[in-house]
Amino acid sequence: MKRIFLTLMLFVPLMLMGQTNNDLLTNASIIKLYKNGISKEIIISKIKSSNCNFNVSTDELIKLKEAKIPDEIVNAMVDATNNNHNNNISSSTPLLKNGQDDKNNSVSDGLLSQIHDPGIYYVKISGGEQKLVQIEPNICGQVKTSVWALYLTSGLAKAKKMATLSGVKSQIQITDNSPVFYFYFGNVDDTKSSGDLSNSESSVNPNEYILIKMLINDKTHSRQFDIGSIGIISGVNSGVDDKYRIAFKSTKIKSGLYKVVCQNPLSSGEYGFMYSGENKTLKVFDFGISN
Repeated sequence: MKRIFLTLMLFVPLMLMGQTNNDLLTNASIIKLYKNGISKEIIISKIKSSNCNFNVSTDELIKLKEAKIPDEIVNAMVDATNNNHNNNISSSTPLLKNGQDDKNNSVSDGLLSQIHDPGIYYVKISGGEQKLVQIEPNICGQVKTSVWALYLTSGLAKAKKMATLSGVKSQIQITDNSPVFYFYFGNVDDTKSSGDLSNSESSVNPNEYILIKMLINDKTHSRQFDIGSIGIISGVNSGVDDKYRIAFKSTKIKSGLYKVVCQNPLSSGEYGFMYSGENKTLKVFDFGISN
């Protein structure tokens, strides 16, 4: 009899834990638990052992702050959301097997096989499904040189050379501040396929490109970035200023195909990939981050 009683004493808590783990935690659940005096340590343990469906958008994080939810709990909510996101990707689509680690690939082999035209694509996730969207290049409409600095400083300062794109927003707006891109250069082993992303240069690697963040000019209703400078002392300098550049890293998936991710999350704004070598026609694969 004692043995049966001890067995029940051990089994019942396990049943209760199993029921707890089936709870679906939301932002409202966390606020309710905290306002009812549950300690942050217990809430964090609850988050780690339960199914979670948190909304960690900017507006919702502000609401959590207004509800005086401790940062430790919010961090646990964000971590749980990121883990769920990664699990959904890995469970919904089989990852490529090509000698690379699974973590280096974000979409299925079947989805990547749909890429036929050389170009830059980003992974769009909507309704739990993944889709590859091609980013079309835009041609810079005009390049202006601002000479006011030269006049005002008697030539001591630099005159900046600015490239512009029409419109204050790109047609493609991405809500994920850590987007995943795929560069497809075509079959680089085939001489008939140059891997030409910009239709003017024969490029075969994402490292030949730079990612820039553009400035918004509301007066001219355009986006612009610095591509060089002229100074009496410094002379003529060409190339995009480092302050406009965004660091990214690339992983080779197979011949002609690379995965590209930014080293840090992107803030809201307008961005673009552009060829870093000599380019007669200045083209930018532009997109916006709206989060």
